[in-house]
Amino acid sequence: MTERRIGGGVRWILLLLAPGCTDTTVPGDTQRAALEAVYASMDGDGWTVSDGWLTDAPIGEWHGVTVDADGQVTKLDLQENGVGGTIPEEIGELTSLVELIFWNNEITGPIPAELGGLTQLEVLDLDWNDLTGEVPATLGSLENLEKLYFAKNRLTGPPPPSLGRLSSLTVLHLDCNDIAGAIPVEWTALALAEFHWTDTGLRVDDPAVQRWLDTIPDQESPTPCDVADGPKGAG
Repeated sequence: MTERRIGGGVRWILLLLAPGCTDTTVPGDTQRAALEAVYASMDGDGWTVSDGWLTDAPIGEWHGVTVDADGQVTKLDLQENGVGGTIPEEIGELTSLVELIFWNNEITGPIPAELGGLTQLEVLDLDWNDLTGEVPATLGSLENLEKLYFAKNRLTGPPPPSLGRLSSLTVLHLDCNDIAGAIPVEWTALALAEFHWTDTGLRVDDPAVQRWLDTIPDQESPTPCDVADGPKGAG
């Protein structure tokens, strides 16, 4: 019998190991530990609602957490919940995530490169926060991503060409950021229905990019950048 301590609480797990087996990792423990890292790094004590978090309740009963039949986290939705701090790299352990929704909070710091490992992700919504740094090139690995919301942050740097590999992407919101540089030609492979890029430093250097932009029906941000807060829906 091995004592496993998680988040200050003691959990007793009977580990029946085959001869020579040294891997004692339990998948449910990995999910719980990743969520505990989210709570610790993102100022969980100050959240508007945190029912269930850091208790012995199944993680599917924690506020904002949805799990599948195997207990894997498929959705983490903490929108408009007073979330602060920074997104921890441990969030990359939630490899079954389909939706990650943090919009309209007070999250700071960079977007972790580890998000690029969440290859099941279909919706990534970090709109209306205070994120800084560059958009990670690793996000180009999110082959199932359909909607990417980064509007109204303080993101900088050039737009990564790797986003042009997101073959499922239909919505891309980058407006109200300090991202600057030429829109990559690689992005012309995207079949976007929405591309919001007003109030950025993005520009068109290649005629092929302009022809691509002409095919996108929605390029207008619905909310001015000088509005401090406002309603929005992801998905």
